[in-house]
Amino acid sequence: MSKVPPQPFEVPHVIFENEHLLAVFKPNHLLVHPTSLDKHETSSLIGFFRDKYSWLAPINRIDKPASGLVIFAKSPEDYRFFHLQLSNPGAKRYLAIVRGYLKLPICCFGKTPDESGKQYRDSKSIITPISTTECNWSVGKYPTSRYSLIQVEPMTGRWHQIKIHMAQLRHPIICDQRHGDVKHNNFFREKPYPYSLLLHAWKYQLHNRNGDVIELTSTPSNHWKLVTEDLGMFIPRTFRIW
Repeated sequence: MSKVPPQPFEVPHVIFENEHLLAVFKPNHLLVHPTSLDKHETSSLIGFFRDKYSWLAPINRIDKPASGLVIFAKSPEDYRFFHLQLSNPGAKRYLAIVRGYLKLPICCFGKTPDESGKQYRDSKSIITPISTTECNWSVGKYPTSRYSLIQVEPMTGRWHQIKIHMAQLRHPIICDQRHGDVKHNNFFREKPYPYSLLLHAWKYQLHNRNGDVIELTSTPSNHWKLVTEDLGMFIPRTFRIW
C-alpha cells in the first residue's frame, strides 16, 4: 500500500503586490512550481495564482516541505532586475526550530554539495538564537529535550544550505526528513498538531528601481504557534514573529 504524501494544511494568500511584484505565503507541502523531481504532484503555488496574471516567474524558491514568503516577478524585465538582488548577503532571513541549545550567534562557513552531490561550493550562514527551551520529555538517551528557535541569514544561496549547515552544527531542524534527527522527527510525528518541516522563509529585502527599500515579511502559520506553545518557548518582543 502506497504512502499518501502530506498535503498543504493552509491556503496560499497574497502578502504584497505592486505593478512589478507579487509576494505570497506558501504553505508547507506545496511545490513552488511543477518539477520533474515530483512529477506525480498536481498542485503548485504558481498554479494557484497563474490564471490571474499574464506572466509570473518566482524570483526565489523554497523547498516543498518549508513554508513562507515566495516572490513572483510580473515580467521578464522585473525578473532580471529583482532576481539578482536576492543573491545579496542579508537579503533573506529564515526562522527554524532546531534540536539543542543555541545561546550565542554563530557564523557557519563550509562547503555544501549541489543537488547532484558531486560538486561542493563555499557557503555561509549567520545564525542568531531567538529563544531556547527545555522540555520534560525524553527523546533518546537524555531525560529532557532541548530546542532553540533561531533566525538564519544565508549569505550565499546553496542547495539545502540552511538544513545542511544546521545538521553540520549538530542542531538539525525539527522534522527535516533528509538531514534531521530521526528520533525527534518520529516524536513530533505523534504530536496532535500537523507534522511539517519547521523552516520558514520570514523576511526578504529588495530595492525598487528608484532605490526605495521594500521589506516583506511572512508571518508563520498558526501551526508554528502550536509548536512554540507546546515547547513553552518565550518569544522576545524584539522578534515580532506574530
